[in-house]
Amino acid sequence: MRHISLWIAAALVVTTSACKKDSDSTPAPLEAKTVTDINANPADNGGFSMYFNLTTGTSVPATDSATNKWDIAFKTTTIKVNSGTSGPGTASAQLVTTGFDDLIDAPENGYATDGATGFAIPAGTGNGWYSYTGAAASGPQHAILPIAGKTIVVKTVNGKYAKIQIVSYYKGNPNVSTAEFADLAKRPLGGYYTIRYMVQADGSRKLK
Repeated sequence: MRHISLWIAAALVVTTSACKKDSDSTPAPLEAKTVTDINANPADNGGFSMYFNLTTGTSVPATDSATNKWDIAFKTTTIKVNSGTSGPGTASAQLVTTGFDDLIDAPENGYATDGATGFAIPAGTGNGWYSYTGAAASGPQHAILPIAGKTIVVKTVNGKYAKIQIVSYYKGNPNVSTAEFADLAKRPLGGYYTIRYMVQADGSRKLK
């Protein structure tokens, strides 16, 4: 009986250890992060003023623009990636017509780098992530508004997949349906992005 009791105790220890190991190996759930008021107004020299590392979630000084320390950079409505004609990195990106929350897997193909013919993330009203209202008959005039259902997917300089939603182009992420926003004299300053983003640290294409 003593030998049987010892065998059962040993089996319980092994089983408990195995369960703990399986539990410990469960990946942490992905978390969407929000960054507000990314200043994308041109630098004093007219260049890009804000460089951003998606993996660390931190801004990078423009003095490091010739390094692999950043993934994307902002200037007014233009977003560049660290590759090709924009930087020494291997980042690539594409714009997809799938909402941020609905995008479960990053596309396997279709990524581009910045080049002489244009940026990987398209610019221009209706072509990229935003529309310019101009002298609209209804709604706010001369406003930069993100297009619903557009998500930027980035393959970062360290080979991780990330997705980005441009939430707002105006300081403080204001409600664009208000009379105050419609009034150009009262509208918050433009060139201050609010973004939501998510990075898959394990290298897979799973983004939800």
